[in-house]
Amino acid sequence: MLKERHGERENSSHYLGERHVLAVLKEIGLESPTQTSSRFQVYCPFHDNRHTPAATVDKGNGFFYCFNAGCQEK
Repeated sequence: MLKERHGERENSSHYLGERHVLAVLKEIGLESPTQTSSRFQVYCPFHDNRHTPAATVDKGNGFFYCFNAGCQEK
């Protein structure tokens, strides 16, 4: 079920929204130094990455993926 809320697309089971995802990232201490139109780029907490963002978090559903070849946490 899709519905509009404050100009954002919302799916009750899959869509959280950019503001909610960003609030969760801040709450758990993940920094997002850069972003694209659809993803936050973050430092990966699974392999203690602190120099360049190695993971992304989808702005709509909050899915996490580390693109470091040695990590690839989801």
